[in-house]
Amino acid sequence: AGHTPGPPRPPHRLHQHGRCGRAGGKMGSCFSSGKKEDQGENQQAKKEPINPIPMTEVKKHRSSQSLWIVIKGKVYDVTKWQQSHPGGSAALKMVGGRDCTAGFSSKHGPEAWPMLANYCIGQVQGATVEEFKEPEAKPVTGKDGKLVALQPNKPIMCALLSRTEVSPDTRKFTFKLPQPDMALGVPVGHHILLTTKDAKGAAVCRSYTPITLDDTKGSFELVIKVYFKGVSEAWPEGGIMSQKLDSLKVGDEIEVGGPRGHWEYLSEGKFSHNGMDGETKSLGFIAGGSGITPCYQVIKAILENPSDKTKCWLVFSNKTEADILLRPELDEWAAKHPDRFKVHYTVSEAPAGWKYSTGRVSKEMLTEHMPTPGPDTYIGLCGP
Repeated sequence: AGHTPGPPRPPHRLHQHGRCGRAGGKMGSCFSSGKKEDQGENQQAKKEPINPIPMTEVKKHRSSQSLWIVIKGKVYDVTKWQQSHPGGSAALKMVGGRDCTAGFSSKHGPEAWPMLANYCIGQVQGATVEEFKEPEAKPVTGKDGKLVALQPNKPIMCALLSRTEVSPDTRKFTFKLPQPDMALGVPVGHHILLTTKDAKGAAVCRSYTPITLDDTKGSFELVIKVYFKGVSEAWPEGGIMSQKLDSLKVGDEIEVGGPRGHWEYLSEGKFSHNGMDGETKSLGFIAGGSGITPCYQVIKAILENPSDKTKCWLVFSNKTEADILLRPELDEWAAKHPDRFKVHYTVSEAPAGWKYSTGRVSKEMLTEHMPTPGPDTYIGLCGP
């Protein structure tokens, strides 16, 4: 769910580890006028091949293994650019197989044109660029017939409705959707991408998992740990995105894209992982820090469905007791559903009277607090 290096934090999705990227962001284009821009485009044009490529062929190349994009009528194979792209591979995949002229230079400076030329493989055949521009996003319905805000590859702008201080470094943000009767449109277990700009104007992207489910209309919520400047010696500048979010005022907007993810919880023990269906009766989660949010979302979906008999376990690791996100909700669930949900905490620095574990997650800890291994058991992991 690209970004400049920041403090270690989970990507907020099950079975995935790594960052959305570095400095940069979602592809798009709109240079400010001037000679420098023209020179950039001219330098690019001198190197570009004129091999005609049908748009129908471009649309076939939308995966990590083969990723093409169109900018100003030219076709670029950016497959090898994914790892070094300032915005990260996720930002490129969001626009794979389509025309992304509309926002390229809003995220990249004129110096991007010469570099982009290295990936040009031809030009779109038989039509002008205007014919390939994506239509403006319109509300659509999801699989269950609900009106949803998010469409793949079509980010939306969402305004901040409220911000609640959960702890000195943790915030709960509520964002407004474009229409009051629509849901966000994120499957359980998937995440969204937030995009903003750093102090130099470069796009920054982060992945987050909403804590609200899609039965919530008109808004969605995120719980985010803020990495402040000057707190960590390893990351003296702190987290660009988390500090940006913390600075938002009610009414300020941020770009929201997605949904993205490889693992989806369907219902009543059924799930999908990389397109393959699975089923479980016992679902265990091992979470670290803010990696709790995708686990929280799945557990919430299960416990709020009376017909879902899936049993859940959670081992949640943090540095201190104060760092435990969403603990009141987790403890309430464990008390209300003792036969369906069990939670165990471990911290690096335990306070006096601490009744849970201390130290890193261990084999012994998992043996005691995870479901017994077997064909009906599935374990999810998300953490820093």
